[in-house]
Amino acid sequence: MLLAALIAGPLLAPVTLVGLLTEQGDRVCEKGQERWVNPRFEVGFSPITLAEHLSPPAPAWIGRPVAVVGEETPSPRGAPLLDDMSCPPMQMRSDWVISKTGIRQLRGDAATSAHYTVTSVAPFEGLTLKVEGDKVLVLFKNTLPVALEGVTLRGHYEGCYGKPGARAQDRPLGTLASGAAQSVELPAWHDERHVISAIQVIATGGARFDLDVAVPDEQRPSCEGRRTRPPVP
Repeated sequence: MLLAALIAGPLLAPVTLVGLLTEQGDRVCEKGQERWVNPRFEVGFSPITLAEHLSPPAPAWIGRPVAVVGEETPSPRGAPLLDDMSCPPMQMRSDWVISKTGIRQLRGDAATSAHYTVTSVAPFEGLTLKVEGDKVLVLFKNTLPVALEGVTLRGHYEGCYGKPGARAQDRPLGTLASGAAQSVELPAWHDERHVISAIQVIATGGARFDLDVAVPDEQRPSCEGRRTRPPVP
């Protein structure tokens, strides 16, 4: 039995990945019509395949943070992508990605995208945020059964005018044991022209994070009444 295990290769340790659960696919365009093929779930930007014993995630989990446990595995072969390039091009920032759910943003310091076959999926409820006036109150609790290292909460800010630019502010938390929690404050405005847009969790150690949570529209401060264009020199 030992010889058979050695021939099969080393067992891979399970990986915990935390990110937003979304329904995605591959975009193709034919005769000016966009459609999506090869449907799949993604956690952050990582495609996942559910183990045979798992039921599909509850609809209420779509678009919300989840923690999945599984192994990196080769991506399954999908349908060929037949794209005649007839859809009009979009003006895109380098960090923007067209997806089935709209424009998504690539973030620095996020876990590298990979395909996972997962054996468990559960909601991740360790991040809460609330905008109060000119402050953003953020609470992060390590609800995972493993310690996290290099934990940082990064506030992302988007510009209010023209082709929006981006800014960011970090709040380092360091190492958080399982069950530990810390709260931080971020300004709702980076400056007169950049308003809070999302909170990203950066962490290593016992789990991988590709988690980027948008500030709810009803909480996001309005650009109206602010100086939305650069001052004239």
